[in-house]
Amino acid sequence: MAAGARPGPTASIQPPERPRPRGRPEPRARLRRSARGRTTDGRSRGQPDVRANSRREVAPTNTSSTEPLVYTIYEAASALRISRTKIYELLDSGEIDSIHIGRSRKIPADELRAYIDRLRSKEEDQ
Repeated sequence: MAAGARPGPTASIQPPERPRPRGRPEPRARLRRSARGRTTDGRSRGQPDVRANSRREVAPTNTSSTEPLVYTIYEAASALRISRTKIYELLDSGEIDSIHIGRSRKIPADELRAYIDRLRSKEEDQ
């Protein structure tokens, strides 16, 4: 190289890239607004969702607003004031029937009422 000559593009010196410290997450990208006032992740920013007001109300399938049609195991145990273990014992013995919705096990409200009625009739017979 001649004196006073600048280095060419291949001779550019860049500092080595340092690794990110452990436990520190990558910086999050900023959300950009689209033309419709929404951010790139789909949320509205300060504007109400127009579609939310246009949704129809669906009539409930249950006539009683206080009692559900089906109970989870935990809810059935709470309703009967017994432990979850006891509910599983009743289900295994066949005293209470259950249904499966997907992978979850539900107990119909009618089954709980029928179980209570059977307990009452047993006490009356004694």
